[in-house]
Amino acid sequence: MKHFKDHSEDPAAVLEPGQLSTAKSLPVAPAELSPGTRRALWALRIFVVMLAILVTYTFVAQLTR
Repeated sequence: MKHFKDHSEDPAAVLEPGQLSTAKSLPVAPAELSPGTRRALWALRIFVVMLAILVTYTFVAQLTR
């Protein structure tokens, strides 16, 4: 068996192919975010949607001129 200290932080350097695919298929829990961070992310989502609507409207408006 390979020793982890002999390799970089790359799990592929230590694990066998079957172990690596099993490790990659395990779900990762969502990050725990503070309420302020969650609000900031929601504000960013709303901003992106509004910006997409604005760009789409401008594009369509310019097509009809």
